[in-house]
Amino acid sequence: MRRWLIRATSFVNADAAVSGYEIHMGVSHGPDCQRPVFQLNDGSVDGAVSPDGAVMGSYLHGLFDHPQAGSALLQWAGMHHANGVDLSLLRESSLDRLASSSQTLLEALQRLPRWRGE
Repeated sequence: MRRWLIRATSFVNADAAVSGYEIHMGVSHGPDCQRPVFQLNDGSVDGAVSPDGAVMGSYLHGLFDHPQAGSALLQWAGMHHANGVDLSLLRESSLDRLASSSQTLLEALQRLPRWRGE
C-alpha cells in the first residue's frame, strides 16, 4: 500500500510540511494509536505516540528527505537549535561527486596500454 502524506497532526510541529509514503501489511492497534502522528491525504491517520509523548512510531518512509521534516523531528527530540539536512540536495551532490571521480578514473585507465587493448 502506498499513500502520500500531506500534513502532520500530532508531530509536535503540526505546521511542518512533510511528505512520505507508506509500505506495510498488517494493522497496528492499541491505545497509543488514538494519538496518531500523521494525517494522510486520504483522511486516514498513521503512527502512534506514547502517553508521555516520548516515543512515536510510524509506517511512513522517506519522511526526512525534506529539511523541515528533519528539523521538526529534531525539535521534538529536544534539539531546538538543530537544522534539518536537505537529503535530496545531499544525494544529488554526492552522485555528482561520484560521477566526476569515476570519469577521472576511467579517463586515467584508458591511457594505460592494457586498458586500450595493446
